[in-house]
Amino acid sequence: MKITPRMIVVCLFAFSGFTLQSQSALAVIHGLNGAPTGASSIFNGTFDSPNAFDSPTNPNAARWASSFVANDDEFVFVDLGADVQLNEITIDWETANATDYTVRLRTEAEGVSLNPADWSVIATRTGASGLPGGGAQGDDDTFDFNSQSLTLQSAGGAGAVTAAEPVGRFLMINATSDATTCCDGYSIWEVKVDANPVNFEAIADPIVTFASSEFNASFTGDNLFDERIGGGDSDWAGVGPGPHFVDLDFGQTEAFGGFNYTQRNNVGIPGADNVVEIDLFFSDSGIFGAVPDVTITDVFQDLATHFYELDGAFSGRFVRFQVTGTQFNPGGAELDFFAANVPEPAPGLLALLGVPMLPRRRRHAA
Repeated sequence: MKITPRMIVVCLFAFSGFTLQSQSALAVIHGLNGAPTGASSIFNGTFDSPNAFDSPTNPNAARWASSFVANDDEFVFVDLGADVQLNEITIDWETANATDYTVRLRTEAEGVSLNPADWSVIATRTGASGLPGGGAQGDDDTFDFNSQSLTLQSAGGAGAVTAAEPVGRFLMINATSDATTCCDGYSIWEVKVDANPVNFEAIADPIVTFASSEFNASFTGDNLFDERIGGGDSDWAGVGPGPHFVDLDFGQTEAFGGFNYTQRNNVGIPGADNVVEIDLFFSDSGIFGAVPDVTITDVFQDLATHFYELDGAFSGRFVRFQVTGTQFNPGGAELDFFAANVPEPAPGLLALLGVPMLPRRRRHAA
């Protein structure tokens, strides 16, 4: 069976004093490289808004910087491609960090607005007085929307998560007070987002029982589930263009509705390791047939994480995930599976029926 990824195309907007970079994108879980972005201003073309969401390996060589003018109110935002449920956001500020800022969200139905006041505030940060290493690259502030908690690596002040598991498509960082003494303006190395497609429940990561090919001991199949993107030791890579596959054991029978997949990045030759075909095999016994149950040939070629919805009913305890490239050593940077999209009854109806509300599954155990 052949399927195609569910794709949303975002048009290019142009407004005075506003920049927007636009490409095709889908619901993003980890990587945002190539996702549409916008900013209230940029210092120059070297410090454009996509740099804040390019998901590279540290040390990060690119960042967004606003114009250095006497204006404390600046913002940068990203289009996640579709409404998603946010789990966690981490921000890595440069030395030109914000003392006070908010994290804001708008849904697909609401669309983009250039006025931060039109966005819903989902987290706040006030009184940040310094960054680890004086702006050296590394996580500064992490907002957890599942537990409504935050981790502040940056010094001083306080913060709050004001929304539990918010849903939206457009994510904004709105800086309102800068911490620099040399000049006005802000700069961000990286914004990392962890989210789930709406109405799709995350399935716990499987065990990799076998990999048909691994480039070397640093490029193992287990790296597909290590929560890291970028750098050789966080990717799975086979030897040659393939096909290569990993066999996965989920521990119990699961009904699969979709998956997130991120291409691996060949830093020396961008795109050289890209996958052009993905094949999926499902089994209850661990014995797979010769013909794949699902074949995807229009695989996204950027480095963002894309959600592929399975157009059909596929279940099993075991999955073979197979990739084929055209050259070099394809594999993948990150892989996550999601349960079939089954609408949940309204809580009021469940209460009427006397059914207890059960906690939703999380992608990873605490």
